Amino acid sequence: MVELIGAGDVPGWLQTSGLVGAVAFGLLSAFIPPLNAEVYALALPLVFPETWHWHILLMTAGFMVGKVSHYVAADRGMALFARRRARRQSVVPDDDPQGRPPDEGWTAVVKRVLARWTSRAIDTLERPVLGPLVVFVSGLTGVPPFAVITVAAGVRRSGLVRFATFGTLGCLVRFLGTAFLVSRAAG
Repeated sequence: MVELIGAGDVPGWLQTSGLVGAVAFGLLSAFIPPLNAEVYALALPLVFPETWHWHILLMTAGFMVGKVSHYVAADRGMALFARRRARRQSVVPDDDPQGRPPDEGWTAVVKRVLARWTSRAIDTLERPVLGPLVVFVSGLTGVPPFAVITVAAGVRRSGLVRFATFGTLGCLVRFLGTAFLVSRAAG
């Protein structure tokens, strides 16, 4: 079966186009969730048995370029939101001078609890040790989802270099580990 997929001598032009394709696929998978980078990593050792490592490195680079763009968009969007909110609060008077929420039903309680949990999770990203660890573990395992952590890190402005470094390391280990297991199973 492996021989049918492309094990053996792969022409140079196919290797080169595969490397360019790896970057493109990584970039697209950062923006289009059905294009799953893990599935691509599973296929690489079967299609490119001698050079799958380079394909994984380049796919991860493309993937992280896309995720960094999400981070920057969240960062810039949060700055714009803060400016608009400040402008609106200076114009619109407060409905309740005592600061009570207008709705006291069970939905308001659920909303407050969820807001508190989300705030705690996002606050963790600002911590000097736990923040990068959360980003690394998310990139490594996908739990919590890396897409969510990417946006949350951008919103909290947890540091672009830290995010890119630890996110790249986590994703690279995950993709290399996935492809390594397939390459060993394929022989």
